[in-house]
Amino acid sequence: MRYSKGFTLIEMLVTMSLIVIITSATLLSFRSMGDAFDLDREVQMVAQDIRNAINMTMASEEHTGVVPVGCVVAYGVRFEENKDYYERKVYFVNPDTSNYTSELLEKVELGEVEIIDISSDFYVDIIFYPPHPTTFIGGIKIDWTSRYDDVDIEIGLKEDVTNKRTINVNKFGRIEIQ
Repeated sequence: MRYSKGFTLIEMLVTMSLIVIITSATLLSFRSMGDAFDLDREVQMVAQDIRNAINMTMASEEHTGVVPVGCVVAYGVRFEENKDYYERKVYFVNPDTSNYTSELLEKVELGEVEIIDISSDFYVDIIFYPPHPTTFIGGIKIDWTSRYDDVDIEIGLKEDVTNKRTINVNKFGRIEIQ
């Protein structure tokens, strides 16, 4: 009897099939890791823009445009549901009446993610009033209180909205990413 050294065709096919399955699983996991990284990066950028609004308010950064007479300059951010952008704004607040108007500073595109849900309304303004700054979520009421105590802003991937992160901002200006 003669024995040959080597592999049979079936052994080679089984081995190649296993290699293909393992490679496919690895590539799919890398793709999902990339999506998670993109989401985390965008969420961190949004949170940093909120912090920048706080810093601009604390620094009493001067507005280069026209400021209405008797108004105080405040900075903030506006978010709207189902949008792939948010707006950085300057707010002109009348300290006597708590009325305010706003002007767009920048429309920030979000790339691969979008704002899925806002816990308070369809949209929300987060305003930081100088000098401390005082945080107003959802606007400034006539008695100088915030409309909401906090807001959750859900941001998710456009392709997979189940993959999402939440930014919480409370009335003290604390920003938490969940």
